[in-house]
Amino acid sequence: MTLPWQVSVEVVRCAQRRVATDLVQPLLTHWRLHWYGDPGAALHWRHRQFTMDAGVLAIIAPQTPFVRRVVRPVDRHVFVHFRPDHARDRLTDRVWLLPCGAAQRALIDDLVRDLPGHGQPQISAPWRGAALVLTALEAFTADDWPTRIADPRVLAALSSIDQDPAAAHGNAHLAEAAGMSESGFLRLFLRHVGIAPQRWAAQRRIAAACRLLQEGALPITAIAARCGYCDRTYFTAAFTRAVGMGPGAYRRRAAGLGE
Repeated sequence: MTLPWQVSVEVVRCAQRRVATDLVQPLLTHWRLHWYGDPGAALHWRHRQFTMDAGVLAIIAPQTPFVRRVVRPVDRHVFVHFRPDHARDRLTDRVWLLPCGAAQRALIDDLVRDLPGHGQPQISAPWRGAALVLTALEAFTADDWPTRIADPRVLAALSSIDQDPAAAHGNAHLAEAAGMSESGFLRLFLRHVGIAPQRWAAQRRIAAACRLLQEGALPITAIAARCGYCDRTYFTAAFTRAVGMGPGAYRRRAAGLGE
């Protein structure tokens, strides 16, 4: 299967000698790939348990609540955070377990060599991470993905929302940019995306806020303003409803994730 899109890798890490622990993972807005070098780890999702070892890779969709359980120290744990395109962003709350064959293991070995200790990764690590993700996703079938969005008017609206999440992005404005009536544009957007433009824009504002919180540089008040919230109180309430924890707690969890 040839994938007609590229992966943007945001984080690649490797944890050494993970102690036995249970960790409830925060609801993140990007995709994740997990690999564990030794037996002893499991992912718990929706009352299901996925046993992890060197022979499997886990792909986790955005906004997936799960618990990572390690019952004994695991020698190596590699994880990659990545983002595909808009069509795949519509998939949430899903976990896939895929075989980790010889090609994937070779990429992991090269990737681990680019991730010395707990320091900064080598410049090639994101490229190796992207190669690992693309190779793993070749096991997906057409049934695993939603229908790809091809209408240029919808794609332009999605791009406009992502480029400026703080803007109002009202239906009338988006419809005018698409050269359509408001009712016609709303029907088109719903047919291709599955939710109304305002709900999509709200989700993308939260996604933008998550990225800024993970980067750790801006104050929360500034992040609220940059993402279109009138004040920090309103932003905190909206963020907590969407993510399950406040922005401060999310920032602390993301900073010390270790996955």
